[in-house]
Amino acid sequence: MSLIRQRVSSAYDEHGKGVLFASKASAWCDLLADLDCDFAEENKIFTREWRYTAITSNLDFLSQQIKMAVDRWTAAIAVDQPRGTIIYTYVEPNRVKEEVASYTKSLLRKASKEINLSALPILVVLLHDESGILGQSLAEYAVLEEINETEKYQFGHLVGAHQEKLMKSIRGAVDALIKKREYITALNEDMGVQRLSRVGTGLFEKIYKRPITFPFDGFNTARGNAANTCYELTHELMHGKLDYNGITAKPIEVKNRATKVLRDTWGIFNQNGTISRRPALPVIRFLTEKWDDALSTNHKLPLSEAIKAICQPPFGANIASAGLFLGVFMAPRYDKLVVMKNGIQIGTAQWLQENIFIRKYLNISALQNVDLLLLEEASSEWETLLDEWEQSEDYLSRINYLNRSVKLKQRTPIPPLLVYREESLREKGLEANTAVKSLEKKRDEAWKKIEKSQRFFDCSLVLWAASILKEELDKMINEQPLWTDGQIEEIEKDYISARQFTVQLFPDWLTLQTPASDSPSAIGDFKHKMIRVFGKSLKYIGLEEEYSQIESHTKKSVRNAELIAEAKETCRHIQAWISEYGGDTRIFRMVEVKTLKEKGRGYSATLQDIGNRVNIPESISLREPLIEIIQKLESAEKKLSDRVMALWDSTIETDEDMDLLAAEIDSLVRAFDGSPPNDLDDLLSMKKAIKIYRECYNQFISESLSWEDFDQLSSTLMKEYAEILEEEEVPWPPDEVIEKFHKNMSEVRQAKSQKWISNFDDRLNNVTTLTAAKANELMVQLQKAPLFLTPIHKKQLESAIFQIDKRLNDISVEWLVEKFKELSADRKAEFVERIKPILEKQN
Repeated sequence: MSLIRQRVSSAYDEHGKGVLFASKASAWCDLLADLDCDFAEENKIFTREWRYTAITSNLDFLSQQIKMAVDRWTAAIAVDQPRGTIIYTYVEPNRVKEEVASYTKSLLRKASKEINLSALPILVVLLHDESGILGQSLAEYAVLEEINETEKYQFGHLVGAHQEKLMKSIRGAVDALIKKREYITALNEDMGVQRLSRVGTGLFEKIYKRPITFPFDGFNTARGNAANTCYELTHELMHGKLDYNGITAKPIEVKNRATKVLRDTWGIFNQNGTISRRPALPVIRFLTEKWDDALSTNHKLPLSEAIKAICQPPFGANIASAGLFLGVFMAPRYDKLVVMKNGIQIGTAQWLQENIFIRKYLNISALQNVDLLLLEEASSEWETLLDEWEQSEDYLSRINYLNRSVKLKQRTPIPPLLVYREESLREKGLEANTAVKSLEKKRDEAWKKIEKSQRFFDCSLVLWAASILKEELDKMINEQPLWTDGQIEEIEKDYISARQFTVQLFPDWLTLQTPASDSPSAIGDFKHKMIRVFGKSLKYIGLEEEYSQIESHTKKSVRNAELIAEAKETCRHIQAWISEYGGDTRIFRMVEVKTLKEKGRGYSATLQDIGNRVNIPESISLREPLIEIIQKLESAEKKLSDRVMALWDSTIETDEDMDLLAAEIDSLVRAFDGSPPNDLDDLLSMKKAIKIYRECYNQFISESLSWEDFDQLSSTLMKEYAEILEEEEVPWPPDEVIEKFHKNMSEVRQAKSQKWISNFDDRLNNVTTLTAAKANELMVQLQKAPLFLTPIHKKQLESAIFQIDKRLNDISVEWLVEKFKELSADRKAEFVERIKPILEKQN
């Protein structure tokens, strides 16, 4: 590695690495390859020219590479010669990205402007090696390529291993730089952050906006069977010897290719099988018109320039499709074309015998200084008109050509050979005229009905009009392409308007439709008119909802009396329920509240349904009292729910809190009795928790606990109750409640301790004056101190006992006398007996 880096630093600076990329990178990295795209597939072109040839460059060589790409593009007319160039350009780390992009775009625009185009299919991919990894890897690989045999032997397998590593590094760096998508074209608009192949397709689409479709199968190579077939067809067309019958007689492979391209795609045949002067494919038709205009205006068509022009934007023909188009153009004009070559007029047949083909394709060089001239312009005008007329598919075009033929007759008689074609086409034009006038008549009839319906708000008239227009619209769609999209859109707009008017008028109109009387015949007529006539029309124009409404309305009208009777009976039942529960009866149980509420809502929906179906006063008058009951029940339900929710916000600190909560929980348990288990689970858990916390509280209030036991009790109970209530969901966590109990009871114990010790303040202040009896009495009381004394008070107690003990020592005889007085008679006698020996001994 030291050797490699030393040689890299001495042999390759940043510029040198760029030169190395331009000369070697394409061989070392397969990602810097030709670019395929979808342009040909999207435009049904089966030849192989719609791709980009790949070039590697750096900024120093970029201008030269663009010029070379322009030269290649100018000459690119072969079926397999790439139309585009993709230039992978290495950009050194020290370059400013924006400046490089601006410089590159200016080069591309300058090159395009020099040949009078806005853009060329040249795509520059900037590989800005900001990290320097790509350049370093290329340089190291180049050094290893140049290493001598001695050094290869010295380093052994390390050379090959490092070469493989560098190849991966180069490929990874190139891949990462391409994915940055720094693409530059001559276009004004940005190509965006798309895949590279999509950018290639987009660039072709911007430049070649009217590509010539060419689905000629077999052009995998430039010299295969497809080339032979294309030459055969082109040659026969240029000699005026090919028609549809001739194609059908050819071998199956040739026949299939000719049918696919010439008939199905380009549409070059008239109905009688001859070659049309105006093919159906728009771009081919446009080119024939353009060449005819050149022959008419300039009286000649320079072939070399014309062929080159259709190979350039926006058409992009190749030499095969351009030659085939030339044949298509010449075939119907063969007898009227002559050739001017180098200023000398010769016959078309004579010119075709010269070497105008090379390797089965047109020889552009042989077309230099060759012009086509057109003779017998009057006959050509009629032939062109008839060819265009025959290609017309819709009524309006046929009427237009009928009118043009009338005007042309006034100027030029019909050639005798074309009379029969003109008569046949005139007949179709007259039929088209009749069809269009019939449509206009139906349209006027429909609009009269629409206008009348709007004046009288009569939905039946506009429904009739919509049915007429729908029938005509369906007929026009089925007869396409006889009707243009514009004609269909006009009728469709009228139909949509009539349909919308129908929808608008329908609701009010429907409510007015009733049987003439209650007689069976009147009801039968009503049902027929509503369902069989109006309903059928509604379904025909797609108003299924309105049809359902008219069907429903018809049934309702027939059953109206029955419905009113049913409705009144139902209202009486609802009135009885309101009377029962409309007072101040209090309901405590949730299940009853919910049951009655759902019942009330059901009655409310029933009243609503009755109101929708029939119009009776009862259905309106009962709504307000029913709503009041429902609201009262909802309020009761909410109060119970709020009480439950309030429990979740409650706290437990004292015994009184637990008393209040226990009472509330018991009340709510009774209120939710009969409810689903889920509604009671939480309340029962709370009840359980209250019971446990009460036991806990009772332990805390015990005065038999020392302070140490009292503090230990808190932690013990926290752990114990946390386990007991682990599965229960309650609003009072054990640790919080027990902590509050501990805190509150600590304050209570402290207060008791203070009160107890304070009872002795006066006597303790006068210990020195106490008699033995009083001192002894006080000592007895102090020695019976409670366990809840605080440490401070215990110290005070010890101090007091010490003082009293001292006082008793001072008055020990008196104290002994007092103690003797406290003894029973037997004990006193025992004391006297036991003290005598001691006294005697002292004496």
